[in-house]
Amino acid sequence: MLPEVLYGSLKILLAFVISLVIYLAYLIVIRPLMFRRKFRKYSNVHVSEKFNPLVGDLNHEMRCFEEGKVHYAHYVERAKIITKYDLYAKVEGIEPYIVIISDKACKELANLMPRSVDRINAEKGINALIAHSMVVFRSTKETLQRRKNFSSLLGLSSASKHIPRTLECCQEAVDEMVKEPSCDFIHHLSEINFNAFTNVLLGKHADDIVTKLHPYENPDGKMEDVTLRDFLIRITNKYAEQLYNPITFIFPFFAKRKLISPYDRDDRNLQVFRKILRGIITSVKDEDTIGKKIYTAPGLTEDQGLDDLFMAMAGNTETTSRAIVSCLYYLKKNIHTLEKLREELTNSGFTKDCDYLKQYTVDNFQNCPYLNCVIREGMRIDTVVSGSGEYGAYEDIELCGVPIPKGTKIKLDLISAHYAEDKWLRPLEFVPERHDLDSDFYKKSREEGIAEDAYTRRSFSHGMRKCPGQSFAVMQMKVMVTYLVTHIEYSFTQEDLNKEGVGFGLGSQFSPLVSVSKA
Repeated sequence: MLPEVLYGSLKILLAFVISLVIYLAYLIVIRPLMFRRKFRKYSNVHVSEKFNPLVGDLNHEMRCFEEGKVHYAHYVERAKIITKYDLYAKVEGIEPYIVIISDKACKELANLMPRSVDRINAEKGINALIAHSMVVFRSTKETLQRRKNFSSLLGLSSASKHIPRTLECCQEAVDEMVKEPSCDFIHHLSEINFNAFTNVLLGKHADDIVTKLHPYENPDGKMEDVTLRDFLIRITNKYAEQLYNPITFIFPFFAKRKLISPYDRDDRNLQVFRKILRGIITSVKDEDTIGKKIYTAPGLTEDQGLDDLFMAMAGNTETTSRAIVSCLYYLKKNIHTLEKLREELTNSGFTKDCDYLKQYTVDNFQNCPYLNCVIREGMRIDTVVSGSGEYGAYEDIELCGVPIPKGTKIKLDLISAHYAEDKWLRPLEFVPERHDLDSDFYKKSREEGIAEDAYTRRSFSHGMRKCPGQSFAVMQMKVMVTYLVTHIEYSFTQEDLNKEGVGFGLGSQFSPLVSVSKA
């Protein structure tokens, strides 16, 4: 009897093993190869020459890491090749995507939203972090109204109203930075953004919140007390890292159910953070604070309001700070641009001795065209996010003459177009004047037939699902860049200035140590 039972069990085990091998072979090899073969026949679709099982086209990111470059440096290096195509049939790990490259494809995609193409909930990475936020939902009437409310709360008027608090945070940070022989620039700038933005969201309650410590579980299992800002940054980065973990794609069952590390640990930290954030926002009695209005927006569940609040905090703290570091880095690397910016700001009344409340206004910033050019060029040359959120084809569609079947996953490449040689004159150079319609550089590019359009500029993505906090972020950048270049002298190391492949976008390993003194 026992041998028969054992024999039966072995048969079941063998069948399971064979099924698992076939399943893995399909995911890792067969499906990606079929995808590549399907789109290789179209002349306007790029397909990489070599197929890399399990890694796919992420081999470019891996190469950048090995060479000590930022993970998205390959977009810049390969732009001359990639931008000749409309689409890119890309395999990220084992996941096939159609990636939007050309302006034409970008425009066509935007025109197909939301009926034929719309957001999908990828249930991994950042989407898993803010699973109830507006980012992951289809563009229903309710979702679009949600975005509209969000954008109105964090629009230009909101940004301008809170400029004084941002300036206070800048001053506090400068006082700390000058005490150190060399300081972590990203850390200090994200601290400015976080402290100022929590004040925007929570009003007078913010000051007590930013210094309080909370328990965070580290990868080694040890607990550490960290500030809310550090907790937010750490957990955001950990969920972003999940996108590059093979388990996410090969064994999604274990990843989505948080059955193994790091998914279980990241989820424990997430639940702690959500509990902290819920306690903070429910304790705020002032119903007119922006954070309270986001949390209690009509028609939202408690989880949806909480995740929209979480999304606002994470987006502003990390992306805006890194974009500012990029601007300051390239200004210093091209010292004549820094001198030109300082001259414009001085002539416009932005000095370290000016009356901040009277000088730092929306109208006065509009009188600084070169500042606006610097911000735009900084976001072009070092785009903070390399790709958009995930979209899906909800029906059979066609992009640039290429049939895309229902169910295909789609992304926008947000970097390559910024280096297209038929759109930008000398794209590898930091030239703010390229955005000034009256400059000689702009006129020369037009004379040579080189011209970008609205769909070439992708720092905030495109379509009805572009970044809802764009106005707030740009104003925050103008305020902080203006204050810093008029109040400090700063120096990056010569190694950082000379090194190839430097970038400060999300996921970057570069954390520059900068010497700071008061101007």
